[in-house]
Amino acid sequence: FERLRPVYVDDEKMKGDFALMEIETGGAGRRRAKHILARLEAAASGIAVDPNTDPGSVEHVLPRNPDDSRDEDYPPEKQESGARRLGNLTLLEASANRDAGDSAYDAKRAAYARSRYALTRCIPLMAPERWTPDSVEARQRRLADYAARIWRSDFA
Repeated sequence: FERLRPVYVDDEKMKGDFALMEIETGGAGRRRAKHILARLEAAASGIAVDPNTDPGSVEHVLPRNPDDSRDEDYPPEKQESGARRLGNLTLLEASANRDAGDSAYDAKRAAYARSRYALTRCIPLMAPERWTPDSVEARQRRLADYAARIWRSDFA
């Protein structure tokens, strides 16, 4: 423990760094995102979620390629980085994810409410009408709290 203490990140730094995290979801990034989301889901729901065997897929609440109709809720200059924020990603059943596609948030909200994933079901509760940069920020801070509990080491 003494040898590892210098590289230990305390909970507040962990939360701060995690709250800013962006993930590319192409290739290996998608596997990394699913692994993180599966661990967060397990912590939130108390149900084990194996990222290697769970049939859910990584859903972008704000699509990676949104159309112009979302400019009102999500300013264009923030869309690219917003789509990569961990707070914008969630697990969703593969069929629901295909159906949702690049639809607007109001069209996806019902699928999130019916999801088997607890963290996904919370999305329409925290953002009942619109998905905005503030929604992503709030969700990511909540996920950071879970992350600090999951990946902590007690070296103190």
